[in-house]
Amino acid sequence: MIPPPSSYVLQAIRGPVASRSWTISADRIFIGRDPEACQILLPRTTTSVSRIHASVRWSAVARGVLLCDEGSKNGTFIRGRGRIPEDVDELLTVGAELWFGNEQVAFVLVCEERNANG
Repeated sequence: MIPPPSSYVLQAIRGPVASRSWTISADRIFIGRDPEACQILLPRTTTSVSRIHASVRWSAVARGVLLCDEGSKNGTFIRGRGRIPEDVDELLTVGAELWFGNEQVAFVLVCEERNANG
């Protein structure tokens, strides 16, 4: 059974936002250095990351979490798959490690168990 979208979390494992996490929803969550556009905001000094670098979202059609490089200069990467193409949704698996520009800023997709009773 595919977990509901509220169970998916993008967790920062390295970099300036390490140990923070964001719940994935059907709304695109933008990752980058632009404070007006990005929900996952990295410091301006994180120069390997573009202003609007990438996005993640839950897709009912794909039945999972999608990652998209939003035209970044230095690339978006998934461990084991390498650099992903620009403007193409890539389906992530639970445990996927991803990074932006270089491996100094890295995240992992996790699925949190939800208690059916609340």
